[in-house]
Amino acid sequence: MKHLRKIYFLAAFAFFALMIGIGSIPNQANELSSIIPDKVLHMVAYGILAGLLYLGQSPSNRFRGRIAVAAIGLMGALDEGVQSMFTYRTPSWSDWFCDIAAALIAVGLLRLMESRRSYQPG
Repeated sequence: MKHLRKIYFLAAFAFFALMIGIGSIPNQANELSSIIPDKVLHMVAYGILAGLLYLGQSPSNRFRGRIAVAAIGLMGALDEGVQSMFTYRTPSWSDWFCDIAAALIAVGLLRLMESRRSYQPG
């Protein structure tokens, strides 16, 4: 199981690097946003990232939900900071708030699934 957690972390950071890379290509983010609304892209991408970061931690870590959400906050801020360096991109607080909301939803759903799986009626 420990090996699987490492894979989750590696996948999260590879996905984040891919997001930053694609977002740095001129007009690529605008093209994606013309197909799928920007906030939906943020919610889906950062929800997946939060899930990977949550699952990458030991189930015995009772703070793993908070850690995953905090990490998404930092990653989202880094993403918006990178956007500010390009003239063809515009950083947005509302994007960052969507990132945090996505993380909260993803972690909440994963915790709910875990609690239902461990529930023993009787």
